[in-house]
Amino acid sequence: RVSFSVSGFGGRYYTPFNPSPMLMGGFRATAGYELTDWLGVRGWGQYVFYEGDEKRNPHMLLNPFYNHTSVGGAFEFKITEDFRIGVGIEYEYNPIERRMKPRFMFYPAGKIGNFQLGR
Repeated sequence: RVSFSVSGFGGRYYTPFNPSPMLMGGFRATAGYELTDWLGVRGWGQYVFYEGDEKRNPHMLLNPFYNHTSVGGAFEFKITEDFRIGVGIEYEYNPIERRMKPRFMFYPAGKIGNFQLGR
């Protein structure tokens, strides 16, 4: 009924706007709890750091394909034994406005064969 995971990540990246490799890294944590047979609650958080001048590079910081500092939570409703629907909110740090910006979420989760959907 309870799940918890912690992981880390890191690497160097090249982009057309950033030809020299800079370090990016961070960690994330996820926790979940099944309240009933049909309702679960899930929470997560992620902290990311960029090396050097990338703190001022809008291509890196505002690109949705790169990791960003965020925190969020959701309720997951069980539709079938292998399929759930999640509804929640995630706050992601926006360095231009210097505040956390909300993003509302509606997502599928579960398993189709050997393929895992969602968080």
